[in-house]
Amino acid sequence: MGTNRWNIILFVAMVAAVATSVSSKEFIVGDDKGWTLNFDYQAWAYGKEFVVGDKLIFKYAAGKHNVFRVNGTVFQQCMIPTVNEALTSGYDVITLQTPGRKWYICGVGKHCEQGGMKLFITVFPQSTPPPAPWVSPVPSSKVFVVGDDKGWTLNFDYQAWATGKQFFVGDKLVFRYTVGKHNVFRVNGTSFQQCTIPAATEALTSGYDVISLDTPGRKWYVCGVGKHCLKGLKLFINVLPLSTYPPPPPPSPSPVPLSNDFIVGDDKGWTLNFDYQAWAYGKKFVVGDKLIFNYAAGKHNVFRVNGTVFQQCMIPPVNEALTTGYDVITLQTPGRKWYICGVGKHCEQGGMKLFITVLPQSTPPPAPWVSPVPSSKVFVVGDDKGWTLNFDYQAWAKGKQFFVGDKLVFRYTVGKHNVFRVNGTSFQQCTIPAATKALTSGYDVITLDTPGRKWYVCGVGKHCLKGLKLFINVLPLSTYPPPPYYGARKLAPPKF
Repeated sequence: MGTNRWNIILFVAMVAAVATSVSSKEFIVGDDKGWTLNFDYQAWAYGKEFVVGDKLIFKYAAGKHNVFRVNGTVFQQCMIPTVNEALTSGYDVITLQTPGRKWYICGVGKHCEQGGMKLFITVFPQSTPPPAPWVSPVPSSKVFVVGDDKGWTLNFDYQAWATGKQFFVGDKLVFRYTVGKHNVFRVNGTSFQQCTIPAATEALTSGYDVISLDTPGRKWYVCGVGKHCLKGLKLFINVLPLSTYPPPPPPSPSPVPLSNDFIVGDDKGWTLNFDYQAWAYGKKFVVGDKLIFNYAAGKHNVFRVNGTVFQQCMIPPVNEALTTGYDVITLQTPGRKWYICGVGKHCEQGGMKLFITVLPQSTPPPAPWVSPVPSSKVFVVGDDKGWTLNFDYQAWAKGKQFFVGDKLVFRYTVGKHNVFRVNGTSFQQCTIPAATKALTSGYDVITLDTPGRKWYVCGVGKHCLKGLKLFINVLPLSTYPPPPYYGARKLAPPKF
């Protein structure tokens, strides 16, 4: 009898181990865009692996959209089921309980039919082994959505977008745009330079043009509508043959650090009302690296200045300005470097200034793995959205670890919002403290000095009740995982 009971316990433990061997994942549909109009959900789903037990989270403004689970025919024809089948919470969590094909649509108005609010995925059983691309002698083909979430449009730098990407034979380019507003032509280098448009019959016009890169070499693409090409709606890439896929590098006794290209401000570029010090925080700039200032020519410029000029936003003579709109500065010497925009009051009032420290190449890389405690981090609350209405701050905080010594930065327009530190009860009820306790600078930095739960709210109007509030849990430094313990085991003396 006792043996049988132990057998049962062992069996249950084995089942539990198998059941937990595949960790479930949560996929926020559309990532930071959420469930909305004019977003390509099939491009979003491409390359993701959905497994039984995973969850889909549809995030949207309640009342503006909804979610229906449908079959393939309903999905294709955008037929809307009865209203009582809709999910309408604005934060709909769907657990993928069975393998197979799954279809989801929005049933509001013509959101499915005209707005593209539809998603199709294939769910795999948990027993399906993950793919093993690492044993393949050639790279898997990739799909590149040209311009990413911006698509194929005016006023976007497609050469900056292509910088750093590797295109191989077999990859695909997807040109996404509004039908009738743009098109795509494949051209040669001369036509690309001169924006010579081929015959209209050669145009791709579907609004979702997929081009397979079938041969290696240089490829050129332009838009043939109006003067769109002359305005920059053009792309040049170099397609590599599969045989150029890099083999494992041989060991080198004296490795030379590779230079990096930093696009200042990333996809925001060099523009007004962007925090360039927050952008530079945590980055390591080394001699040989390049800064790329990307902006609309004539709208901004770049000056290299000293510390005093930087602090006071004093503008040098105009002939010292960089004005191409794509200014590349190689960091040739170590030390402090300062850059400003000299147009109008862009430096003084618009925040268009950047300070960095350039390290010599001989500086060894940091070795955080030997540190007994984690380095402090700076979290810009809401990332590029900042501290604002209609943003889910609990979703933003999910998965992040906040430690004592870290900093929260609340960025917002002065006078439009503020920040209060409150307790749990005030957080739940949106009870606002005395106005004298408000942080109101528009760039409020809060150091997390003690472990425990922390609550923050906006005290302007009914902003807190509308969701402008944040709760986090701050961990003590002692919770940082220590090095593995090997006990008091003694090593045997070496044998000679």
